[in-house]
Amino acid sequence: MIKINSQHLNSIINGNAFKSQNTESDLTTIHQLLNCAIQIEHFTIPLYLIAYYSIPEEKKSEKNEGLGLLSQSLREIYMDEMHHMKWACNLLTAYNGTPQVHCKENMPDYPNGPSILHIENEFPLSKASLQQIKKFVEIEKPDFDPLEVNEKLKGTELSSEKLIHKLNNVGSSPKDIQQVFKNVENTLTGKLGGNAETKIITYLIHVATELIEHNPAIAELLIKKIISSNSTFTIGQFYHIVKFYILLHKKKNPDFEFNTKKQIVKKGVEILVKTAADAVKVIDEIVEQGEGTSTSPVTGKDLAHYYKFNEIVHQRKAVVKDGKVSYEGEPIKYDENELYPFSENLKLSDLLEDSAEYKILQNFNNHYNEMLQKIENAYTTGDSSLIDQSIQIMRCLSSMSKGIVTMSNPNNKKENLRPVFEYSTL
Repeated sequence: MIKINSQHLNSIINGNAFKSQNTESDLTTIHQLLNCAIQIEHFTIPLYLIAYYSIPEEKKSEKNEGLGLLSQSLREIYMDEMHHMKWACNLLTAYNGTPQVHCKENMPDYPNGPSILHIENEFPLSKASLQQIKKFVEIEKPDFDPLEVNEKLKGTELSSEKLIHKLNNVGSSPKDIQQVFKNVENTLTGKLGGNAETKIITYLIHVATELIEHNPAIAELLIKKIISSNSTFTIGQFYHIVKFYILLHKKKNPDFEFNTKKQIVKKGVEILVKTAADAVKVIDEIVEQGEGTSTSPVTGKDLAHYYKFNEIVHQRKAVVKDGKVSYEGEPIKYDENELYPFSENLKLSDLLEDSAEYKILQNFNNHYNEMLQKIENAYTTGDSSLIDQSIQIMRCLSSMSKGIVTMSNPNNKKENLRPVFEYSTL
């Protein structure tokens, strides 16, 4: 399962905590969190692309067959992830930040991820096997809805309303916050069923966010305590923390002017961020397209990524009724033997530098890095033509991949080559 490394998160939050509490310090936190969001979204793109590339072209055209349906879902999902990465870039520029898209330190090193991620199981660049799709399900797994927890606690001393009242009147020392935190943790453990710890943390992040309007100083102490007390966070919890700092910044800096000059907005795709509410809407869109909403697995007119991947795992189309999902629709069956047998842990360095295979993979790699650089430069300068150029490169990559995936790995003739998605200088 993929989670957020709290040590990395703690260094961002508490690293900025001891600086002077001014607009610049608040913005630094938002900048760092959003650059982490870019890393998270970037991590998924090559994973989904390689799975898509593993489906032979003639099978992709079989729209009502297993591999045809799988390829359609994978294509829609990796395009969504590209948009999510760009949305995070756009949001960062709105807060006068600089996106770090083409950066060696932030590039995924498969089967491992960037430092922000804590990966319990390796994620190799692999074909679209059932085993790999199950890993994708873990990436997109929905977080727990804090409102459901609050509903269970309604009328008790641990309801969000009562907790906010208590925290609003508690002493402002870390020791006081620690006491409240421990009381909640000890009381709720055992009352929330499975995954109680995750539910408690999601709920407490929700309480801290609600507390901002009443007492931002105490809310900030509580969120720092939550972050310093846990080893990992779900991706959903991470985005809730991003929203917390967006709303905290709004409360402390109500007259902040959002930078619209470098934002790149295409109608129907991006949101022009002019207010904190717009910023929250962007974060919600990213989460909902991956996980669904707290009330529905459908986002817009389509299933969220989690449910699309689960259709493949269950080998049935999803049926949505009254906001609930069952996998009882049309069969989705495919033979994994029809997929290209990729070399999972292939690195460019595994090939001879003067070989044709090395040069072809290096050429693909350079184009991919150029695309990342175009995206970064677009949001650094506000030049929308660079986004158009990045899209053209993406199309070129798709064309190049068709030749690569049919080539044998010279080190193992039973396996096919695949792109490596490694960092390269331009």
